Amino acid sequence: FADEEYKESIGYTSHHSRGEIALKFANDTAESKLLGITWSCGKRVITPIGNVEPVEIGGVTVSNVSLHNYKFIKDMGICIGDTLVIERAGDVIPHVVEVICSDMGTALSIKIENCPECGSEVMYDEPNVRCTNEECSGGKLNRLYDSVRRIGIERLGKPTLRDMMSYLLVDDLIDIIHMTKKELLTLPRFGDKKADNLLEEINKVYDGVHEWQILSSLNIPGIGRTLSKMLCNKIPLISLIHICVTSSKERAVATLCNLDQIEHDRANELINGINDNVDYLNSLVNTLPIINDVEVLMEGVPKICFTGKFPEKKAFYYEKLEGKYEIVEKVSKDLDILIVADKSKNSSKQQKAEKLGIKIMDIDEIMRGER
Repeated sequence: FADEEYKESIGYTSHHSRGEIALKFANDTAESKLLGITWSCGKRVITPIGNVEPVEIGGVTVSNVSLHNYKFIKDMGICIGDTLVIERAGDVIPHVVEVICSDMGTALSIKIENCPECGSEVMYDEPNVRCTNEECSGGKLNRLYDSVRRIGIERLGKPTLRDMMSYLLVDDLIDIIHMTKKELLTLPRFGDKKADNLLEEINKVYDGVHEWQILSSLNIPGIGRTLSKMLCNKIPLISLIHICVTSSKERAVATLCNLDQIEHDRANELINGINDNVDYLNSLVNTLPIINDVEVLMEGVPKICFTGKFPEKKAFYYEKLEGKYEIVEKVSKDLDILIVADKSKNSSKQQKAEKLGIKIMDIDEIMRGER
């Protein structure tokens, strides 16, 4: 009873009681030598993955570590042969927190000149490295794979998708959802049972696809699952297409910016992305049974927002937390939790959250609850 009285007597900050203190363990770290770099071709950028001497961190053997992008390598001064201090962020993702330089005579600088997928020249567009070939097979594969996942086709892996692109000249989702068993049987390692199973998985889309799945499957930069859900909860997809295609650019931007969580740059990306894909988008809408998302909201689910530079892309955390939280892009009075990469940075979002009395958590705190 006395402790409760004391807790009340020392008061509160704008977002927590001064009498409640959260203690957390530091993430486990270990040292390991960087043996080389594997460059991985993503949807739009080429990502470096560090290959290190196997080392145990928190009961898990780590042999690869995230290096994020080329700017991270340059800023940290990482060279092949260096000893790296590695941490598992949130006890999940291995990443570098410190570099212990090797002897200069043995260090090798890290540079890439050609795309690991198609061999074309690369360009350094800080913070990233990009392939200069717009038709790069690696980029197209990853974009299509992401579209497949977002549309709800779960059991179609990259190796099979790559074979579809090579042998059947598959180019987009329309080609996949019109796939026949006869076509699947022409693929390497495909027999009757495997073809039937994959066809059954593909045909699930004919049970109905949400509007947000269609929109997010376009892979428009900055328009992922979360923002697509928000948009399609506010406005029917057909209306959204109409605004982007038939209105003047200025009027369309103004209309979209009136929607929560859409600012000028994202409005432009959305308008450009829909106009670039309008025929393909209409084909999807006319082919698939569409579930209208307007006002199908997540009642009673806490709203969270992210701010700061995290060890992994925000999409990683969105996928882990999806369904348990409603993820929004702006801090407002109805936000429940602000997730920060580093509380000491005191970003504008963090300052606003403190003024509004919103709970603030760092990324490790919320990810520990997902283990």
